[in-house]
Amino acid sequence: MKKIILSYILSLGLLNAAYLNKDVAIIYNKKQIGSAKMLSEVNIIKENKDSYLLSLKAFVSDDYQEEMLKAPNKNEVLANFWDKNENATYKTEKNPYLKIIKEVEDEYAELWYEVSIEFEAKKSDVVNTNETLLKEAKALYEQSCSACHRLHSPDSFTINQWPSNIDSMIGLNYVDLSKEEKAMIIKYLQTNAKDAKGE
Repeated sequence: MKKIILSYILSLGLLNAAYLNKDVAIIYNKKQIGSAKMLSEVNIIKENKDSYLLSLKAFVSDDYQEEMLKAPNKNEVLANFWDKNENATYKTEKNPYLKIIKEVEDEYAELWYEVSIEFEAKKSDVVNTNETLLKEAKALYEQSCSACHRLHSPDSFTINQWPSNIDSMIGLNYVDLSKEEKAMIIKYLQTNAKDAKGE
């Protein structure tokens, strides 16, 4: 019954926004060309038996198109274009996998593109809200990062500052995090960073 209701809602276009609950490989011609990141907001385009066809919208710099960012000049990565060995999956300056929606100029007169990419994900990798994942990430942050010092409020730093702050704590061996735990904590902190409001 739930499947029928979900299919009906999708056909009406009412349930469009969703979130990834893990990193999802972006496959093109049966090869991994990149990865869409956990907690990235996506749009469901089509429902298949065990998967969804998704669309991810973000921004890329005119001269660096290996990462899709949530906003120009804010290093919140929604997807990257590397294979599983972290080699770039294209050789030119323009990323051939992206559809350009429009050009955008930032406050420094740098050229950015709003872009989109379509890819498939298992239904189990997609959730309709990010609340549960953000609560888990908050609990992990509080548990991992309060042992050595007073816990910083997420709005103490900017979207661009949080990744390097976490990296420095890991580098100094103050905290030991798996790749997934680190990604979850950073995503939670960036979602609530002082410059994240209104995005």
